[in-house]
Amino acid sequence: MKKKNKKGIEMTFSWMFSIIAGAVILFLAIYAASRLLKTAKYEVSTVTAKELSIIFEPMETGIASGKSIKASLSEETKIFNDCYDTGTFGEQRISLAVKKGKQWSKPGAEIPINNKYIFSNATTDGKTVYIFGMPFEFPFKAADMIVLTTRGYCFINSPDFIMDELETLNLENIKFEARNCTKEDVKVCFGSGSWVGGKCDMVVYGTCSLACESDFDEGYVYKDKKNIYFSGKLIYPAIFSSPDLYECNIKRLAKKAGQLAMLYKDEANWLSTKCGTVSSAELANFGQQLNALKDSRSLVMLSGQAKALDSQIAECELW
Repeated sequence: MKKKNKKGIEMTFSWMFSIIAGAVILFLAIYAASRLLKTAKYEVSTVTAKELSIIFEPMETGIASGKSIKASLSEETKIFNDCYDTGTFGEQRISLAVKKGKQWSKPGAEIPINNKYIFSNATTDGKTVYIFGMPFEFPFKAADMIVLTTRGYCFINSPDFIMDELETLNLENIKFEARNCTKEDVKVCFGSGSWVGGKCDMVVYGTCSLACESDFDEGYVYKDKKNIYFSGKLIYPAIFSSPDLYECNIKRLAKKAGQLAMLYKDEANWLSTKCGTVSSAELANFGQQLNALKDSRSLVMLSGQAKALDSQIAECELW
């Protein structure tokens, strides 16, 4: 009978132990590195979201109202825009995720934004962000609306005033000639749901019929199987926003305008001694309707009242 080689057995166990121990150490190192990488990505996403929120500052103060900003990001970035209409004026929360290779990082911390009205798709991604501002006047200026996009858009049969306003902003991602449209561009059609190139991704309908400079002074946008309504410069947020986020921000804007109407009501009481056309009761009623607003359609229904107030009080220079 052959004797067992104890030294060989000991060497075998020694090698097995080394291999197992090495594998465990390697696993822990990879795990620690991946956790560190995820943490780093989370922190980068959070910092970038904060920096993006800072870019919105000049828009809110009116410095860049009617102007645009092009922001180039160092990495492919996904932007999450959540809107909440509860509380005094509601709020939005912006968070970002970055792409490394084929994987998206976990979204960074949400950055709360209380005093801005940012219209975009609920989720959008890209390395270049286009931002422009437009005033919300109903009839007085209540806030600046900030529109954020990353995709290319192709406007088909758009009214001249829309072409003029957007071309002034020098937005590189918006085209007005159908022959220049690419397959990836979002097709925005005006007045019709189709064009020679095929179907439209959304359709803008103008419905204004009284005291209008254009049919598109009022109307609605049909997108994602929903109608969202606009008046005045709200046509731009309606085009570039997801329906739910648009409706949420409409309620927030209405709350802001409603509070301002109540403040102007107090000024109207004082001005009535000098300007008999000022009606504090009408301003109070208007403010109450804005505070109770349910959706964008309700806002458009109030546009006639807003125009009447504007013409009534224009000579008093209340706003």
